[in-house]
Amino acid sequence: MFHGLGDSGIPFALTLIHSVHNFFRKVINWFSRDWCVLVGKRREMEGGMRVLIVDDDFISRRLLQKILSAHGDCDIAVDGGEAIKAFELAWNEGKPYDLICMDIVMPNIDGQQALRTIRELERERSIHFAHEVKVIMTTSLTDPESVSDAIYKGGATSYLVKPVSRLTLVNELQKLGLIE
Repeated sequence: MFHGLGDSGIPFALTLIHSVHNFFRKVINWFSRDWCVLVGKRREMEGGMRVLIVDDDFISRRLLQKILSAHGDCDIAVDGGEAIKAFELAWNEGKPYDLICMDIVMPNIDGQQALRTIRELERERSIHFAHEVKVIMTTSLTDPESVSDAIYKGGATSYLVKPVSRLTLVNELQKLGLIE
């Protein structure tokens, strides 16, 4: 394997492997530890967070956009299919979303299926769960089973009941560490 090194070849190879392993471990730890700082700096440089609002109801989209536009750039999708496409496009452009606000019940692809697909895309990209996009599911449903499914089975970060008030949404953003 390491010709010409004689008996010292194996210890040299092990030392080299150990050094490379330590280097990558330090790089990964640096990225994990400072991810929030990096995301915060990106938000500052770009003028706020990136938000995707997904709802089939025009009034709900408009309300969320009015509240959230004070904190960053908002993109709009009218169903889960558009949300998945927007999510992929944002990652491919190197400008992933910080937050997705998504209705649970929508035509075509509903919010729960879209969220499962988004979480699968994150796993395919090896995104650590601590760095996943924050997803607030919004619903007018009072059915605890639907809300429970969205959070525990779908991987939502939290949920809000419609109509969403400015105070409730801002408090939730603060809890999630997206704004101060």
